This record gives sequence, C-alpha cells and structure tokens, in this order.
Amino acid sequence: MFKFSFDLDDLEADSEILKAFEPAPDDGAVESNDSSSASAAAPKPSPCCEVSINDVLSALPPVISYSPLTLALTDARPGNEDASDPVGDKPAKTLILFRRDLYDVRYQLISQDGGSGGEGDKDKNGFHNETQDGRLDVLNFIESPSDLVPGLYEGGLKTWECSLDLVHYLHGLGVHPVGRRIFEIGCGTGVPSLYLLSRIFCAEPLPESSTVIHLQDYNRAVLELVTFPNILLTWYMSPASALYRASHAEQDENTSPHPFKPGELRISPELKKAFLASLETFRLDLRLFSGAWDTFDRTRTYNIVLTSETIYQSRYLPTLIDLLLCVTDKMPVPPQDAESRAIERYDGAPLCLVAAKTLYFGVGSGTVEFEQAIQAVPGNARTETVWEHSSGVSRKIMRVYR
Repeated sequence: MFKFSFDLDDLEADSEILKAFEPAPDDGAVESNDSSSASAAAPKPSPCCEVSINDVLSALPPVISYSPLTLALTDARPGNEDASDPVGDKPAKTLILFRRDLYDVRYQLISQDGGSGGEGDKDKNGFHNETQDGRLDVLNFIESPSDLVPGLYEGGLKTWECSLDLVHYLHGLGVHPVGRRIFEIGCGTGVPSLYLLSRIFCAEPLPESSTVIHLQDYNRAVLELVTFPNILLTWYMSPASALYRASHAEQDENTSPHPFKPGELRISPELKKAFLASLETFRLDLRLFSGAWDTFDRTRTYNIVLTSETIYQSRYLPTLIDLLLCVTDKMPVPPQDAESRAIERYDGAPLCLVAAKTLYFGVGSGTVEFEQAIQAVPGNARTETVWEHSSGVSRKIMRVYR
C-alpha cells in the first residue's frame, strides 16, 4: 500500500492534483521493486474488457456536482521549459475543464451502500468487502490515506500533475483531434482526453471526418465514477450541448454552466439522449475499457497514444511498453538530428507520448528505468524527451519512436 503525498504550497488551490509520489511512512508498506513479495500480495489482474457507454450512462446518479479546473495555456514551442511550463507568466489562453467532485462520488457510494457509510465487513487488510463491481471497495480509497494498492486500485480517482503537463504540451504542439484515432492509457480522470474532447465539441462538426477517442483504466469503477462523468461535463459545458440547454433552460435553471463556479448537473433521460445524439453528430467513436494492459486487444491501432503517471512500477513496464508499441499506428523512426527532434508543431505523424515524474520514490521506477526498458526491446525502439520541468518535482514528457 502506498501514499502519494503532495506539497500544498504548489497546488494553487486545487487539492485534488497530487504532485509527489512517496510511500506512506506507516506500517507494512511493501516495496514494489521486490517483485516476489509484490506479486504474492497482488490479486490476479482483471482481464481487459469494454465498458459500454449505455452502461455508464445508466450508472449515473440523478445529480452530480462538479468543480472547474483552470489551466493557463501557452502557445510557446514545446520543449522550452521556460516558455511552455504551466507556471509560465505569459499564458495565451485560459482553459477551463470540469471534473466531478470526489465528495460527490463518496456520497453516491454511501447511498448505494444503504447509507451505512462503508462500515460493513472488512477483510484482513482493513478493506471493505467488494460488492457492486468494486464500487464499495472504491469507497475505501477515497477515505483511506492510501493512493495505490497494486492489483486492486491504481490511483485513478484523483488528478495527477503529469496529466496536466500533457494538456500543455498538446496545446503548444497544436494537435487537432478531429479525424484522429486517440487512445489514453491509464486515463483516471481523463484530463488530456477532456482537453481534446473540448476542442472537438467547440468546433463545427465535420460530417466527412470521424474521430476515435478510446480511454482505458484498470478500474471499471473509476471509469463509471469519474472518467465518464467528466466526459459528460465536458460536453455539457461546450457549444455542442447548446440546443439541449436552450430547450431545458427553465428545467435546468440551477445547473446552467458558469465558467468559474462549482455547480450541479441534473442527469435526465433527455440529457443522456442529447449526449448520445452529439456523439453521432460529431461522428465520435467514444469507448471505455477496463482491466489489465496485457489483455487489451493489440489489433486496435491509433495515431495519438497518451499516457501519464503509469511508469511508477518497474514490473509493469514491459507490458506497458508492449502495448504502446503495438497500438501506435505506423510509429515513425526517430529523427537523427537534434533540430528535427525539437518538434514545434504537430505534423500529423503518429504520436506516442509518455508523461511521468523523473523518479517515483519508494516504488522502484522512473523515467530512467522506462528508457532502459524501451532500449531493451528488440528493434529500434527509443524515446526522446520533448518537454522537461526541472524545478521542484522533476517531470518529463517522452515521445516513443520505433
């Protein structure tokens, strides 16, 4: 069991964005670089399977509460830390995304548990017995000091800082998502995908262009409780929902979007129908997948593959790397000269990006281990650092080539 601690001074009033990664200083923390003990403690991985959009729509409560996530984006060239750093002083655009509140998730779980507040039976590790497809178990991880239990919960309920780095990098690169096949691995709250979806929903639909956005997280409950609600909020706060909002203005008077304020969204059958209609209008193939990486369908290919904060355990690196290399369509070979590698704008070539902290204290991995694991793959696989932040908690974005 591990605790991802963070520095409150660096959070800029967003207590759900976690910055550092350290083991809990309490009892019984198992070092994940001890593969034998970790493997013995971890349960059998869940096989990867698709979670239907209709199922996650049906799992929504009558009302969800949300809060804004404000990002100051720049149009500076990616890779230049001073210009593209999220804390730079020359933002070109303010982006506001919306996330479901964790306390609202907790309220839903307690309500589904019959109002007991999660005080039911616990196992020998102090966790509640799992029911309702793991939802009761998830209540544990909202309330406990642990942010990671290998093989059970991989931290997807909270927003991790490197996912924000990906948003800044994609914006600076000028990535246009319409017509692309996009896959986010280990998505959690899905912030990079929310950014790309916001661009799609804020543009005019192009009947001749279909777009694929697929998201994967180990925990199905994470997809139901935070990933999909965040996607729905992204649609609702965009021009794509304007017709629905106009026709339900009186009914939804207290849930009209305001760009800087928390609020509540009433989930009605009409809203669900309007969301599904928008997917058709924008020719958007939106799919969700839960389960382990090694059982994901390798015949699916994408031209934009994104992942963040997923390299924290060395024993998972070979499986992650195999997935990255298999699903990225026609991955380009690395350029030979440094000037060519300093990508200024997205050229449409297949793009595979891995955002991570340089070192994950106490759990046996980091960017060096990832790069070494890439080099061990037969062939010409390699990485290039395309963005780096060196002050405070060191972080990188690496592009994977083959």
